[in-house]
Amino acid sequence: MVSLYINEYKKYSIPKSYKWGAIPNYVYTSNEFINDEWESMWTKTWTIACRESQAPQIGDYYIHEFGPENLIIIRGQDNQLRCFYNVCP
Repeated sequence: MVSLYINEYKKYSIPKSYKWGAIPNYVYTSNEFINDEWESMWTKTWTIACRESQAPQIGDYYIHEFGPENLIIIRGQDNQLRCFYNVCP
């Protein structure tokens, strides 16, 4: 087995038959892998939540679902876009 280190705490094993660059099946099916990827990568990088054209007028909003996060982007009275955690039920 060849070990693929996702971060210093978790280790995943993939068969030697996989060529480097090939994506093993468990990447698409493992909840543990998805959770680790979220914590080790996606929480540490910027991402695009929406385009300005998706909330063009004052008072317009856009809901962005990204992994387990739910964000609301709102165009304020000053015509600026702002992003907040969408915690409303």
